[in-house]
Amino acid sequence: MKNISSYKLFNNFNSYHIFMFFMVSVIFFLNINHLSEQSIYQNTYLPLANSLIENFSYTRLNEFSDTYPMWGYPILLSLFQYFGSAESIFFFQYLLAIISLIIYFDISKEFSMNKRILSDIIFFFYTMILSVKWPDAILAFCLMKFAYSHINKNFIIAAIFLGIAYNFRSEALFFLLFYIFYIIITEKNVKTSLALFFICPWILFQFYNHGSFIPTATNSGGVLYISLGQLPNNKWDRIHLDEEAEKFVILQSNGNIIDPWSYQGSQILTNQFKKDIYQHPFEFIKKTVYNTFSILKGGVYRLEPHHIFMDHSQSQFLIKHYRKNKSELIRDSLMFNKNAISITSLIILDIFSKIFFFFLLVYCSYLVYKKYIPITNIFLFLVMIQMSICILIQYQPRHISHIIILFIFMLMNNEISLKTLVKN
Repeated sequence: MKNISSYKLFNNFNSYHIFMFFMVSVIFFLNINHLSEQSIYQNTYLPLANSLIENFSYTRLNEFSDTYPMWGYPILLSLFQYFGSAESIFFFQYLLAIISLIIYFDISKEFSMNKRILSDIIFFFYTMILSVKWPDAILAFCLMKFAYSHINKNFIIAAIFLGIAYNFRSEALFFLLFYIFYIIITEKNVKTSLALFFICPWILFQFYNHGSFIPTATNSGGVLYISLGQLPNNKWDRIHLDEEAEKFVILQSNGNIIDPWSYQGSQILTNQFKKDIYQHPFEFIKKTVYNTFSILKGGVYRLEPHHIFMDHSQSQFLIKHYRKNKSELIRDSLMFNKNAISITSLIILDIFSKIFFFFLLVYCSYLVYKKYIPITNIFLFLVMIQMSICILIQYQPRHISHIIILFIFMLMNNEISLKTLVKN
């Protein structure tokens, strides 16, 4: 594959490129008032960013430095806040989407028409997750750059992008460690181990402040604890809400610990999670089966365009109302009621995201079965790691969206051999 710098995009600009640039821009505009994870953005990421600027410390509620969340996104926000406004992160992520699009043009230029249409849709869903102010967007971009670097056999650069991604979301640590092991085994290249440098600052910072080895963010205990609540009518009487973890930690610590995401809170919740599994192992198996079906039918993250016209409480009310009164929804949409039209578009997009992702899983499984995609493919490995995390721990549509861009690189195995691709 030719290096992206040698791809003369603007000398070959055509209607297809214009259409793709237009669609990426529309996706960002429609999602400018997105609400997913915005309570965390407002109440966690921004305060930490302000703490970095004002006190050069990484603390929000605790006396010592926070161990949750990973510091990558707050650091980015603090930089934008220092030079103007933290809200500029939205336009920075738009720039990342455009850079991704230019890379994608280079990747997909060898694709057949059918494969291009399929990969275009994948890229649109990738763009959707980049349009939200959350660390998942940066992780997704790092995965894009990782995959592109790996395809070009720049293994060290690929590992470095996974190392960078680790500072935004903890699960990237699994990706990085597995990738280093994979390259050492398959390519006899130990230089990728240099990327472990990117995980050292967080570990050393936390050891200095807490005297403990803390390799990831300490929300893991809370996630484990409340994730059992994803199984309906479970024997633990657990509900999948953050408040459940908070109440339990306060109760168990007699009010001495109020932050369930702290190091101490995470230990309490992790220990309880282990007890829960020991007491009801079959119930945990049922939970993993339930999460598997949730992945198959749940789809990936999709736009929230209805928030352009209405606030969160209004949208939640109308969604529930119209789901019970579908005929009224159709009638109001035909009467050009903007709220009804936006809810209709939301429902259609939600259904399409679920159908499309299910089709994608079936299609890729077929390619693996036919050996068009080898079982040893690195992108397949990473997809399976993320899906396993969702099955065993917690499933949310955005967790699957992290790795959707890797499907494009998986599809390349069925289009043209990797050796030919690299030679060109």
